[in-house]
Amino acid sequence: MSARCAIYYSPEPASELGHFGHTWLADARYHSCTQSPRFYGFHGTLKAPFELAAPYTLDDVLQCAEQWAAQQQAFELLALEPQVLGNFVALMSKVPDQALHQLADQCVQVFDSFRAPLTPADLQKRPDSQLSMREAELRRRWGYPYVLDQYRFHMTLTDTLSDGIIRDVLLEVLSERMTHIRTRPRCDSICLFMQPNRATPFTEIQRFPFGGK
Repeated sequence: MSARCAIYYSPEPASELGHFGHTWLADARYHSCTQSPRFYGFHGTLKAPFELAAPYTLDDVLQCAEQWAAQQQAFELLALEPQVLGNFVALMSKVPDQALHQLADQCVQVFDSFRAPLTPADLQKRPDSQLSMREAELRRRWGYPYVLDQYRFHMTLTDTLSDGIIRDVLLEVLSERMTHIRTRPRCDSICLFMQPNRATPFTEIQRFPFGGK
């Protein structure tokens, strides 16, 4: 099965937010509840994972990412806090972050030419019957249902948790950890993550600083 690429917002490891994400996902006490975020890496999705369409190569994506990032201006994120989204906990702002939303919209469109069509197996994992009409429409066009008007920036911190008590406990733990973050996170780069195969976790391949950093 082919490798997959993804375009993420991922804070600098040395930043306060980067340190928060690393220490949380590395904490063995919570590994039973963080398998999915550890697999995908600490990130906010800008362009969801996709297989490369022929005849494109990884070098084509790298070149595009470098050129596009050089045209972007850095900006501060709205304040992030742990919140429940569906049945999992994620970092989100209380109100939509329009700057991030605009960045994600552009990423969805700029990098879509590199995306191979979804396979029947991909579609079977989440059939249209589990999506709204709008989400199904977006997935057919862009390969992912939660883009454009259905997009909400978030940084996943836990797996799906059916036990509400555990979810509330983790929310409290994460909220306390976030109190140690004193500076407002910035978005001043995008990152290309890659997965060699579907069984292997995503890893960061390269970071692309914004020209206005």
